[in-house]
Amino acid sequence: MAQISKLVIDTKTWARGKRKQITYLLGPDGKQCCLGFLGSACGIFDDKLEGAVAPSCVLSEAKSWPAGLIENVNDYWLRDTPWTDEAVTLNDMDNRKISFAERTKKLRAHFKKFGIKLIFKK
Repeated sequence: MAQISKLVIDTKTWARGKRKQITYLLGPDGKQCCLGFLGSACGIFDDKLEGAVAPSCVLSEAKSWPAGLIENVNDYWLRDTPWTDEAVTLNDMDNRKISFAERTKKLRAHFKKFGIKLIFKK
């Protein structure tokens, strides 16, 4: 399990809050949600992240994520934890309902609960 204490999110390639648009860990346009950046920082290769919507969708890399992001239901099924679900919600909230400043503030506080300092790079 990876131990990440600092995570840099490049706002130019950060996928977030587009109305009626799915955000991916790594989308076909090369953009990543906050958890996609975390997956990359944990050493998960792009081909594993591409097209996945949550850490639990990357079954082959379950041991690469920090402890507490996903949990085993059985040998064949993983699920995201409430912490992960909240990260997805904050990342994907419609831009019309939350400002950039408020989103980054909430995500920083949320990741801090997990011991990760978020840095947003422009």
